Amino acid sequence: MAKKSRRARTALPSPSTPGPVASAVVQPLRVARTPAAQAPKEVDFRREYHYVIKDLKTTFIIAGALLVAMVVLALFIA
Repeated sequence: MAKKSRRARTALPSPSTPGPVASAVVQPLRVARTPAAQAPKEVDFRREYHYVIKDLKTTFIIAGALLVAMVVLALFIA
């Protein structure tokens, strides 16, 4: 159920009564380009994303340990 509102409803104009038709003109936004935004900057990805390499190393260590555990378990089960 919809939440009740204390606001009074406004009457909508009936479709049979002709009224002025408003048309909205949409113009594209103009973006000011600055010289700083156009010049490419040198980014040191190793310094910027140092935590990603650390997380990847941890992920590969865990994946390797799980692979070894699966091989060991396969030898005992089979």
